[in-house]
Amino acid sequence: MNDFLIAVVTPLGQVDQVIAAANTAGATGATILHAREVENSVEKGLFHIKVEPEQAIILIAASKEVAEVICQSIHNELGKNPKQTGSIYILQIQGRENIG
Repeated sequence: MNDFLIAVVTPLGQVDQVIAAANTAGATGATILHAREVENSVEKGLFHIKVEPEQAIILIAASKEVAEVICQSIHNELGKNPKQTGSIYILQIQGRENIG
């Protein structure tokens, strides 16, 4: 099986850009998970209120050939602005056809 799971970790404000880049490259769907960073909470503001940065984890399943194009498209989109941050992880999916 040549299927891969692409996991993109990015700030919530960049989700639409990442999804648009993935769709342009051939993605047919995605799952978006909202996450909040707890370990590295930042104290900001007048009263030192803790702000926990929110991020999204975008999961996309694709064949090897399409996954490569999707990753390159997302990388190009995130690289347009040096202030944008994000991480792309690629995991091979190994499944069984008959479960049960």
